[in-house]
Amino acid sequence: MFKFMHLSFQEFFTALYYVLLDEEESQRKVRELLHTVERGWALSCWSDRDFSMTDVEVRHSEWLQPVILFLCGLCKKEWIPSFFEKHNMAVSINTESQIKEWINQCSQRFQNEHMLFILHCLYELHEKSFVGKVLEGLILIDLSNIPLKRTDCWVLKNCLQCCEHIRNLKLHVTSDDLKMLQPELYRCKELWLMTDHISDNVVGLISAAGKGKILHKLNIKKPETHESGFFPEITVSVRDEDITLSFSSSVITSLTLTCPSSVVSTIDSVVQLYSYRHL
Repeated sequence: MFKFMHLSFQEFFTALYYVLLDEEESQRKVRELLHTVERGWALSCWSDRDFSMTDVEVRHSEWLQPVILFLCGLCKKEWIPSFFEKHNMAVSINTESQIKEWINQCSQRFQNEHMLFILHCLYELHEKSFVGKVLEGLILIDLSNIPLKRTDCWVLKNCLQCCEHIRNLKLHVTSDDLKMLQPELYRCKELWLMTDHISDNVVGLISAAGKGKILHKLNIKKPETHESGFFPEITVSVRDEDITLSFSSSVITSLTLTCPSSVVSTIDSVVQLYSYRHL
């Protein structure tokens, strides 16, 4: 009946509308919502899709995603104000189970921006046992194609704290965000890290986060104004107590350096020099 210019209001009251319906109607509405978003995600993954009605469905699913976030937040009665509890403005147990099942299934099918949204849903649920169960059941969490924002990193950090271990995690983060996440990255058996910029002590951070991991990767993006065609890639691999640096570009085919982790400060200097000389 109402439409709000401020999107968060629009989506919050849409979620609240679902909550205030009777049990059966609420479940039906939420089921339709989840199906619409999931279908939009599936269509967005088709490389040869028809860019007409399909794109409309994809955009529609994107607009509806925040409604799911608000529903996740309304699942926990103890987290919402007394006014909502007094008027029973919380997601029913059956609808909550419906949402959790959807999250669990989609986490097995989608990666990158869709996986990031799932992490935000898990964060809004604030249920440690469920978050841990979902993430520990995944073979891979791939967020490498999207540079994470600060808020995304806080969400990821919170979710990682609910797990004992993660099999394989791929991230695209800044050095500052890597520093924030580093205390939780020991949970990952295999860790891939990509960053757009090399800063002080980044290799030290990789080393601290990387004991027992398989690969740690740093990709340096070429600035748009750079015309030399030089595009370096630095790979940092940590195995036990040894750090291996591999440098490659369109100019240099390959250069590899292996050192014990006790010389991290020297390795950082090598990385800084290499990056600044050629970028």
